[in-house]
Amino acid sequence: MVKNKNSWLIYACFMIILITNINLLSNYTTEIPELYNPELVEIKAYYPSALTSPLFTLDMLTNQLSTNFRENICLEVQEDLEAIGIGVNLNSSDWTYVTDQLLNRNEYDMFFVGLYAGILFDPDWSHLFAENGSLSAYFGYDTSMDYNSTYGTGLNQWYLEQGRLMMPPNSTARINHYWEWQEYFMNEILSYIPGFYALHFESMWSNLNGYNATEGLLKSLGKMSWSGSHLGQASTSEVVLTDWMWLNLNPLRHEDEVEVGNTYIKDALMDRLVYYDRDLNVYPHIISDWNHINDTHVRLTVRDGIKWQTDPDSLFPNEYLDARDVYFSLFSYKNLANITKDWIDEIEIIDDHTVDLFIDENISTITNDPYCSYLREFNDMSVLPEHYLNQTQLADGITPNMTHSSWTKFNTQAFGTGPFELSAYLDYDHTNLTLFNDSWWFNATVNNDPRLDFTQRFGDFSGGISDLRIMVYYDETEIHNEFEAGRLDLIDISDNQTKKIEYSGNSNYDIQTKIRTTHTFWGINVRESRGTPMQSMDPCPLIPGMTVGLAVRKAIAHAIDKDSIASLYVGANGRSN
Repeated sequence: MVKNKNSWLIYACFMIILITNINLLSNYTTEIPELYNPELVEIKAYYPSALTSPLFTLDMLTNQLSTNFRENICLEVQEDLEAIGIGVNLNSSDWTYVTDQLLNRNEYDMFFVGLYAGILFDPDWSHLFAENGSLSAYFGYDTSMDYNSTYGTGLNQWYLEQGRLMMPPNSTARINHYWEWQEYFMNEILSYIPGFYALHFESMWSNLNGYNATEGLLKSLGKMSWSGSHLGQASTSEVVLTDWMWLNLNPLRHEDEVEVGNTYIKDALMDRLVYYDRDLNVYPHIISDWNHINDTHVRLTVRDGIKWQTDPDSLFPNEYLDARDVYFSLFSYKNLANITKDWIDEIEIIDDHTVDLFIDENISTITNDPYCSYLREFNDMSVLPEHYLNQTQLADGITPNMTHSSWTKFNTQAFGTGPFELSAYLDYDHTNLTLFNDSWWFNATVNNDPRLDFTQRFGDFSGGISDLRIMVYYDETEIHNEFEAGRLDLIDISDNQTKKIEYSGNSNYDIQTKIRTTHTFWGINVRESRGTPMQSMDPCPLIPGMTVGLAVRKAIAHAIDKDSIASLYVGANGRSN
């Protein structure tokens, strides 16, 4: 409850004046909108001495974890906010209660939770931050909050809707549009305050050169080599790691599987249509070029000179990729995948190396609608061997017959155009991959396209690594024992603090980190019905064009000392946003 509304309004304005230099614009190369901390202002020094009790108290919600990690962070925030005259009533409950509050009851003013967003290779965040986005349901955002009569909707909604219509998806104009949206959202809505990224930790033997955890295994293999042998090492021409056992190597079947054991294997065997890096730059790959005839009609050029690995039946030993393979892949992802690509409307082969793709994001409308994420989806789509999987068709003469034996074999003996081919596997024991020497990855006449920047990105494989062995272990202790005996070269130690300390103090091992795709954040309930100053739409004195609620939210965002919290509870295991 507010003790003194006028005092609070004056104080909120005062706090905003202190933080007008805050930089609210995130860098597009990061995965989430980011609130940069300005040079820290000692808030307590400015706190009006006359305000000896909270001006109001907010209800904060978080979910309980076994380590009390989130609850402890919220207690630190409680102290930060009390320093500027805001009381905090903290409710730390089980996830069932928290989700009921977020989805149904909305009896909170702030919440602190984690979000798995994956690596979003497109700057569009409308699925989270638009009026019907999943996070906006928690925030309570609706377009009346920032309604603009010119656009006939809220400005936040307009930015997100316009971004989805802008083509090409990777254009500078579109990327700049989302920079503007992020600045607008953090300056004018501010229902989201980034928290912390967790770090992924990997340990490897110190004589392994060239591995980069951030880039990942596939982009590192061509740059990797061994300096001598380590304890227990069987060969300096292979790298041995561990993962779960794969169930099905067919990428059409992969998306619904809870296991991730074929991640390394699929990427090593099969090529994607296009390739995004972690800085969200998109590179041509199997598709050497894409040109927009209009916003819903894209002409795809298929790279020439790419040889297929030999199929399991040795029926096609000298097959090269062409437009039929890309057509077949797009058709299969549209019609045969476990998660179908409904935005693919029509596909047409123009010639041996040209395919026309017609896009329609919303099949309920009369005209075709652009789909801004089609390049991102290309990044997740492996090219499939039409010559092997399309040997027979159904009665329509078009749809591949998935009961043909080639499909069954492909599930466990998949092949592609990538740098490695499957050489052996034993269920729930190991999978062996060997360099495919005829791959276009090693053919300079094919991969010398300057737009690929191929050697810089993937290396030249001159380090002598020719084999990749993936062992299947599920027990963490067994994994550590195998690593320490030298029978594994590279392991994940993210969730074992003891091993992080032990290995970091042992010169036989190196440790690398990369940012996980899970992050925490504070959400703010902006529904006026909550009745606290942080939701108020009243004009803020002294700050033209700003509401009291926005002023209070900015004061809260500035008061949270994330650097201090990170040093106490995140430390070397993560970083603040």
